[in-house]
Amino acid sequence: MLTARSDDLARLSSALSTLGLPDSIAGRFQVRLVVDSSVILTEICYLARSRRKPGARTALQEAVASRTVILVAPNDLKTEVERHIPRRAAEINAPAEHLNLHWQEYEKVILFQSPKDLPPLRGAEYVALKERDEDDLPFLEVMRMVNASAILTEDKHFSRSGIPAIPLALCIDLREYARGRALEMQIMVGGMAVGLVGIGAITGFFKGIEALLTIVKRMPPIIQFLMFIGLVIAIVHPRSQAAIGRFLANLGEHARRGWEAIEPAVLKMAEQSKEAQIQSSQHLGKVKMRLERQGARPPALSHIAYGICISAGQPLAAEEIQRLALAEGYKPRGLDSLKYLRRILGSDSRFQLCAGGKWAPSMPGRAESQIIS
Repeated sequence: MLTARSDDLARLSSALSTLGLPDSIAGRFQVRLVVDSSVILTEICYLARSRRKPGARTALQEAVASRTVILVAPNDLKTEVERHIPRRAAEINAPAEHLNLHWQEYEKVILFQSPKDLPPLRGAEYVALKERDEDDLPFLEVMRMVNASAILTEDKHFSRSGIPAIPLALCIDLREYARGRALEMQIMVGGMAVGLVGIGAITGFFKGIEALLTIVKRMPPIIQFLMFIGLVIAIVHPRSQAAIGRFLANLGEHARRGWEAIEPAVLKMAEQSKEAQIQSSQHLGKVKMRLERQGARPPALSHIAYGICISAGQPLAAEEIQRLALAEGYKPRGLDSLKYLRRILGSDSRFQLCAGGKWAPSMPGRAESQIIS
């Protein structure tokens, strides 16, 4: 039975994207969430006290490691968590130092933001939250600032104030989506060479199939790679299997015997790929249903663009930011939306121009890593 780590999802998606493959093959779901202290304290208490297997990770940790979830928070989160650690440590009868160590690991993967130079918040959500807990307002400000989908919280104040909020339990679906999608991609690009770490490993897939090996070895490594990806992608589509069989039959008896030797394993991979796709789609469907914001006011393009830039982890061209903004649901009002975007990027202090004419966040607070060990 093939398996894949959720961590592999980001690497596999990136590798496929560099080949210019469409989002239906190389794409992955990603969501920005503003995390509050209730979630962080729950997580670090579990890691310090309840975790049975050393090294085991929570569903949220896996979702972050796969870059399915991008965590964002106001700087106020640091103060809140550190203020509550002594009390929570006493409640679970664990050394505060242990909680602090796990908190330090979480700090590395959170994008801390300090809202400034933004118009003050308005609206019923702001008024309702201010009445319930004024200390939570920075989380609402950051949510707007980065165009986050929701606040990840165990606190009812947000949802009762009409603010999109999701519970920590939904991270189980996010983790299962990441695992399933990673397995689906791994089968596509790795096939029999599960855990592929280099182009040379692909040649090993054909070992023992002498007729094909002679031909394939003469080709440049990148062509071997592309052929292999094309074969596996075709295999997972049932209507292509008959055509592949006819093609290989024409190559002669050696090729036919080679195909017969690997056919059961290849078809098994196709079956597992289909199962992984179904499962990941089911979990993703639950997440999207929970994240739907009925009647929500469309966010400003500046906030969408900033959220995209902090999530990317690397400078982006304006054209790529525009493409991703449209994917997030932005609806241009004018004919030249790219010109409008360039004007925003050049005038908003949250963006800086980098080498090659690309754009990146100018504000501090980048996470050191998106991997929690």
